[in-house]
Amino acid sequence: MNMARQSPGLVLPSLTDVPASYTRVHGEDTALSLARSVVQLGLGSPLTWKRAKGPAQFSKTAINHWLDEHGAQGLPNHVNIDCAILDELEGNWPKEKGHFFILLETNDGAGYMELGKAIESLEAVHVGLGASFYVVLMDTMWHWMYAYDITAADYFYDHWRESIEMEIEFDESDSAEKKSHSSDSAAFVAYCEANGIDFPDLSQATPACLRDLIFRQERRPAALRRHLALLTAHRSGQFADLIEPVIAMAAVRKHGKTRLSPTDAYDIWDDQPLPNWIVAFEKNDPIVQAFDEEARSMNESSHAPCWIETFDPADHKDVHRVLKHVKDFLTVNLQMVKVAAAAANLTKKGQSNAGTGAHQFDAKLRAA
Repeated sequence: MNMARQSPGLVLPSLTDVPASYTRVHGEDTALSLARSVVQLGLGSPLTWKRAKGPAQFSKTAINHWLDEHGAQGLPNHVNIDCAILDELEGNWPKEKGHFFILLETNDGAGYMELGKAIESLEAVHVGLGASFYVVLMDTMWHWMYAYDITAADYFYDHWRESIEMEIEFDESDSAEKKSHSSDSAAFVAYCEANGIDFPDLSQATPACLRDLIFRQERRPAALRRHLALLTAHRSGQFADLIEPVIAMAAVRKHGKTRLSPTDAYDIWDDQPLPNWIVAFEKNDPIVQAFDEEARSMNESSHAPCWIETFDPADHKDVHRVLKHVKDFLTVNLQMVKVAAAAANLTKKGQSNAGTGAHQFDAKLRAA
């Protein structure tokens, strides 16, 4: 065969552009199963698949677009929530073969709201309305996440008080007598004064309508129905922008049992979840002070997510189950954003200097 006479001539193939090695991605089959389930749920598009660099990125992009459609873009300026899907956790935490973990956490900044003025305004409209507003709000929040509120602050101050009492040195002659005193004893007061400790009065900073409430009792089904009924009776009134979001978020309830809980994972993480929201009554009140004090050491340990679950990526019904929880969690947080905004407006109206923005204070808390 005479190569010179070939027209247009015989060109030998070049190996220049052929990869010298290939990499097999572990778990790619499972990622493809998730992508298939995502498509079966109506998420994603051919264009999303074309632009994605593999099935994992396709699923991530499709789910992010789905979250945006449900209002996720309205959260970052108020609270930062991360949703992650992982094939394994540190420590080889057990799960069924081929399953994924999905978790929600708030590591980059909690939300913040001041409710003192809002509670007082509602209480002025009808006795008990402010208390009902707070009880239903906090009950719903605690069903879905960890909120740093009056209960968390009280827990912190109790432990702080105990640590101070342990530091107090007693004379051997009258130590028994002094130890029998409460935290308001002369020894306790003297120690705080000598060490420059300004122990906040949480009770005094709490709105009067909440001081005598036993929240454990107020969160029982019968009591909650009574609180919801009172809110519903005033949902179209002067403070509808406060009440309506609370009623809406209370209607979003968890369904079914989950396979895991954050407490199951404490062997992997060092501590409980970080708070998703700080719920204070006023700027720099004892709740904020307690959070600021605890925030000094929050980054010194790893924290469990506020929600964690396993699911089968090949089962689109199981994928729908966990994504529904994510959507409901998002819905609750979007309602809380509305509550925080309405409460902030009331607080600004009640301030003589309305220009001192709570926005800077929010940024301080998020930075903490």
